[in-house]
Amino acid sequence: MSESSETSSKESKRSYKGAAWTTALGILIVIGIVVAVNVIAGYLNLRMDFTEDKIYTLSKGTKEILSELDTPVTIRYYVSADKSIQPADVQTMAPRVENFLMEYKKGSDGQVRVKKILVKPDSDEEDSANLDGIRPQGQAFSAQDPLYFGLSIECLDQKVAIPFIHPARETLLEYDVSRAITQVVNPELPKIAIMTSMQ
Repeated sequence: MSESSETSSKESKRSYKGAAWTTALGILIVIGIVVAVNVIAGYLNLRMDFTEDKIYTLSKGTKEILSELDTPVTIRYYVSADKSIQPADVQTMAPRVENFLMEYKKGSDGQVRVKKILVKPDSDEEDSANLDGIRPQGQAFSAQDPLYFGLSIECLDQKVAIPFIHPARETLLEYDVSRAITQVVNPELPKIAIMTSMQ
């Protein structure tokens, strides 16, 4: 082998090693940036809504409702603990609902309290779900244990249930939750009518 070919071989090896180090360094820098962005976003409690219609960003009307709250509202979010009985659309939607409810908590200045309750068969959590009006979905989805996926909204002695969060109504979730909050905060007073022959 000639001296020039040996030199060329050494240079190509150096070039390959240099390119490998550059690639590895680039990958480490990208990973570092991603980790830093996640840490900063977590620290600042930032959330991004990339859905087409911004369905997980609270509307102006909901923000106004939350800003006027002067009494604590409790939202109990019931979901079956066993993910194997959850249909695929419920599995996908369940964490979204939890994140969405956190937006209510965040936007209410502490007046909305969110409690996630994992329901297991024959448990206190199942009894609590039934008392709150959360209705299990049975044979329509699975032959196994009944599926729980609902909300109970409570303020003082007023309570409204969303017995089952149907994935088909995902875009209406904000409307349903905000309406329920309004109902428990401002319950309709009973109307009294007086019938008389007088003018």
